[in-house]
Amino acid sequence: MIRLALILLILLLASLLIFNKKFREAFTISVIPLVLLVVGLIGYMIYYMFSTNYFS
Repeated sequence: MIRLALILLILLLASLLIFNKKFREAFTISVIPLVLLVVGLIGYMIYYMFSTNYFS
């Protein structure tokens, strides 16, 4: 549960960096690595849920 909360927190931070222009300019991060990070985290979260039988 802690790991899931941590992943959601990272997703929230990444989406904040993507959609908030001032944050993006402050950190000077382009959008593409953040999108890859979000996609990777979602993929990992789905894999983690299936590997731990989260849905059953």
